[in-house]
Amino acid sequence: MKYLLQLTALLLCGLSAFGQGRIGERIEKLNHSHFPFREFNPLAPLPGVDKATYAAYVSDASFATVDLDIVKQIARNKYPEIAIAIPYNDSVIHLKLYRVELLANGFHLNTSTAGSLPVTKGAHYRGVIKGNAESVASLSFFDDEMYGMVSSAGLFNLTIGKIKDSENYAVYEAGNILVPLNFGCETETTVPEQHAERRAT
Repeated sequence: MKYLLQLTALLLCGLSAFGQGRIGERIEKLNHSHFPFREFNPLAPLPGVDKATYAAYVSDASFATVDLDIVKQIARNKYPEIAIAIPYNDSVIHLKLYRVELLANGFHLNTSTAGSLPVTKGAHYRGVIKGNAESVASLSFFDDEMYGMVSSAGLFNLTIGKIKDSENYAVYEAGNILVPLNFGCETETTVPEQHAERRAT
């Protein structure tokens, strides 16, 4: 897995303890204060996908194309609040998110062979499903990709991620994974150099 999954995992680690309360309260305060949530639709349903191709890896997944111009716009402008639409299973999940600082200034990634490398931080967000203060959501945007996770009483860790060796994305619940994935709340940032692909420019 690319190391940015580990970085995104840092954002997700505190959601269970920090969410279902403080995140929802923060969104409610923003709503009552009439802060403008910039609306974006970076993903669009991908028609005609042969789900049998991925049946050995994940069940009941949705597939989407990505608008990289939108992803890059969010990553570079780092808007304080955004609203994101995520297509999933013939419906759309609407998220309301606020930006958070995930990495400290001067954060570097340690690799096993190249030593310390600076990383591109991207833009990281926490929030909720619109109208559901008990849900939690986390999305991260970089110049050429995005990752995230959404959880609620009806969704078990809905994951948004890029399909390996493809420009398209998969949206799936963690409980539907049939092959274990190397993804979790890990703070260790020492990885083999071949996985340390993203360097600051």
